[in-house]
Amino acid sequence: VLGNPQAFGQVFNVADNSALSVGEVLTSIAEAYGLDLGPSVPFPNATIWALLTPFIDNDSAFDMVRQIMRQLWRRVQARHGISSPLRPRVDRSALFYVGDDSIVVASALQALGWKPQWPDFRHGIIDTVRWYQEHGWVPRIDRDSQVKMRDANKQRGIAYNEQLQGVATLVGEGNQALSLALKFEWPTIPRLLAVTEGHINGKITIDRVVENATIEGIATVRLFPPFEMNYEFGFVDAAQSAFRFIGKRHLRGPMPLQSISRLDGHIINRRGECVATAAAEIAAMGEAVPLRSDLRKLTPV
Repeated sequence: VLGNPQAFGQVFNVADNSALSVGEVLTSIAEAYGLDLGPSVPFPNATIWALLTPFIDNDSAFDMVRQIMRQLWRRVQARHGISSPLRPRVDRSALFYVGDDSIVVASALQALGWKPQWPDFRHGIIDTVRWYQEHGWVPRIDRDSQVKMRDANKQRGIAYNEQLQGVATLVGEGNQALSLALKFEWPTIPRLLAVTEGHINGKITIDRVVENATIEGIATVRLFPPFEMNYEFGFVDAAQSAFRFIGKRHLRGPMPLQSISRLDGHIINRRGECVATAAAEIAAMGEAVPLRSDLRKLTPV
């Protein structure tokens, strides 16, 4: 066409053979990304035009929308780890295609032998989006990419171990040595002024009662104000009798630092009867290991 003398000095429309509404164009772009928009609800052009009319001659409104779009686009690029030369914007002239039915006819250009490589926008936009994605110009929004991004953005939690030694006072039987080996997993790092819930598992030993019984339960912690950490877990003895431990560590005077390391609680049987009281001190605490919020261990960095 460029070498055709009939094209010299002429202005031609460039368009494919599909006549689509603005809504159909936007839907086609969304579908090319793999987004399911659900059923569409048509709006009369007059309604859309009435909503847009106040902004047609408002330069400050257009500038504000463009600034918001640039900020959102920068966030999208940062979230997906891409660097794109594309700069989304809204042009005033584009609004006139919303207000009236307009069909761009490229018959004059086609008469000179030109034809679009993709006669239908709905097909061509798919290849366009794929090319943009392959070159890192736009993010991938397929399921696998979304899962990877969600995993990457998950909050980190922590896991650590506690060793506690103390005494269990059995009702009618006196004191017996108590040993707890606990592992804590917090899906998110505990924060001030918020109660965080985590998971406990490990082993419990009470002389002449139970030895290395497996325990499992929950813990809650509030860092401030004041510090309070609650323990609740269950275990069974050799006779398969079920018990539940309920205890607490919390800040109290006059020796607050020592009070934080002391766990006080009681043990109840399956009928809800208290069969023992317990007091233990933290003997050792393992190094915290970072976790994802789904409790999968991470390699410390």
